[in-house]
Amino acid sequence: MVSIPGAGYHIRRQLQTRHLERRYFSDWPGEYIKIICLSVLGAFLLIIFIRLWYYFHRRSQAQQAQAHWQWTQQQARQQQQQHRDQRRHRQQNRWQGNSNNQRRQHHRNTQPNMAVPVLVVPQPAILRMHISSPPPPPPPPPPPVMQPVNLTFLVLNVPEDGNGDHAQSGAMRNSHAQDNSRQPTPAITRVNSGDQYRSRSETDDPPPLYRP
Repeated sequence: MVSIPGAGYHIRRQLQTRHLERRYFSDWPGEYIKIICLSVLGAFLLIIFIRLWYYFHRRSQAQQAQAHWQWTQQQARQQQQQHRDQRRHRQQNRWQGNSNNQRRQHHRNTQPNMAVPVLVVPQPAILRMHISSPPPPPPPPPPPVMQPVNLTFLVLNVPEDGNGDHAQSGAMRNSHAQDNSRQPTPAITRVNSGDQYRSRSETDDPPPLYRP
């Protein structure tokens, strides 16, 4: 910068400003174009960076989703296999249990002493006296009281032929009937006419419900 003798501060400041304007803004259309091009290039690079980041992010997400789906499928297959194994094991145990029950029942019916396990350890006789000697059997139940059967009211469908008080004669028997065949007794063959009830008073027991 050319120094002017006698110039003041304002003149020097004005000359410095003009020098700066001449230095930085002498070719102002080219400078603006340069700034615009740099801005467009930066935006383009930023867009490329964002697209690349989004691509790799999506790919990682897809890989994680695929891995998670494969893991869930493997867990489902393992669970199904475990259920099948458990069902087969239960079926085998049921079959084995049935066979064991049948075998145990067969042994109980045929060889009962072989199926009885040992429940106590050997002890001295004074301690296992109650074990070696079985308890006394319970008393037998009392015999049923047999009520006397009243055969007076039993009526058989036997026709009366005049000799009801006596047994049938041998001539009326069939030729093929045996001599030792049982003949109906007069006590149960006579039709009850009810004469034994007519002499009773009102204070006696009433007649049975089913009168002949």
